Amino acid sequence: AAIKAVALSTKFSGTEIALAAKTLVQAGVETDALPKVLQATARFAAAADSDISTAADLISTVRDVYSELDDNTIANQLTRAVNISKLTAEDLRTILSLGAQTAQGFNLTSEQYLAAVSTLRNAGIKASTVATGLRQAMLEIFNPDEKTLKAFKDRYEQMGENISQEEIRSRFYSFKYADNPLAAGVAELKRLGFGGESQKTLQRVFDVRAVNAIQALISNFNELEAASSRITFGEAAAEASDVQMRSLANSVTNLGAALTVFSAEIMSGPVESLEALADKATKAIQKLTDLDIK
Repeated sequence: AAIKAVALSTKFSGTEIALAAKTLVQAGVETDALPKVLQATARFAAAADSDISTAADLISTVRDVYSELDDNTIANQLTRAVNISKLTAEDLRTILSLGAQTAQGFNLTSEQYLAAVSTLRNAGIKASTVATGLRQAMLEIFNPDEKTLKAFKDRYEQMGENISQEEIRSRFYSFKYADNPLAAGVAELKRLGFGGESQKTLQRVFDVRAVNAIQALISNFNELEAASSRITFGEAAAEASDVQMRSLANSVTNLGAALTVFSAEIMSGPVESLEALADKATKAIQKLTDLDIK
């Protein structure tokens, strides 16, 4: 029933939706939650112009990491991230599979993590580099090693701030409890001169994978801060999917979904009168043009 309903309310075929359902179940989605998750997955896939299997992988990844979010919220946030950036659904799958758990571990909300990912992708950094670079940057910002702490201490002294390495360690670790942990850490690196007068000195103590990510976040700091709120609000996935379906509802190509449902219904019981069959056909086609399925 869930597969039929989603077939009638999205552009995807029953076969595609069945494969997505299999992916979601294998990822641990409970049977009673499947209809809602499947609908959210299909809406995101349609909105992002993605295949539904990629969307299913992505939705299940975010559900596992940010389990407090409902499925429509996840779909909308992912759609917003695609809408405001150069990201694709495939990019997001690559990036989130590697870094989402690390981000959540440092108390970044889903919006804050997606904002950072969007900012880096807009800066022209390819998806695989965003995945490894952002993850490494978070690890090094919130847990600086001894070499980094020494470089920080020297820089603080140059700025007239005499603090110990242990105090510096505590300061950077404490950023994970800020309202926006990553923005707080990046802002402090910016204040220390990363991306400015101390760029060469400070970048030597960071892993090369982290340097480009940190530099891009500093260079696009205003975008980083603004992107989080842009990802938070709205029903982007539902709106984009509904627009597509209003177009598809007027197209013969989507008639197949209604006929598939109709065929399944008439084959499931005794042969009925012509009038009854005609009535079922009418109702099936009506579903195609009345797609506001909740």
